[in-house]
Amino acid sequence: MVTPRRFRQWAERRPESVDLGEYQQGLGRELKLFPARQAGGIGMLQALAGPFPDVTFCPTGGITAETTPEFLALPNVACVGGSWLTPRAALATGDWGTVTALARQATALNRR
Repeated sequence: MVTPRRFRQWAERRPESVDLGEYQQGLGRELKLFPARQAGGIGMLQALAGPFPDVTFCPTGGITAETTPEFLALPNVACVGGSWLTPRAALATGDWGTVTALARQATALNRR
């Protein structure tokens, strides 16, 4: 499930992103994948699971509410991030009701 708590727990363990070269040097086990969709999305994450079985990813970039469950179904994905949770228009106008509703919807998304 996508929750702010789960993301915060992930971010506290690894506050910045690490590239695969740094991982290979032993500098990280939790990596941010950005831009996830443009970098190959689910196919890329599935391909990375073979050579990097102990790495957990937080894909961001191109993730939507509709694609979130597909990403969360992967065993090497801990959480996802997406700007769909905080639309620019809602932020610009202070429409916190919309942001809150989207956050509630996100917490209801489950792994497949």
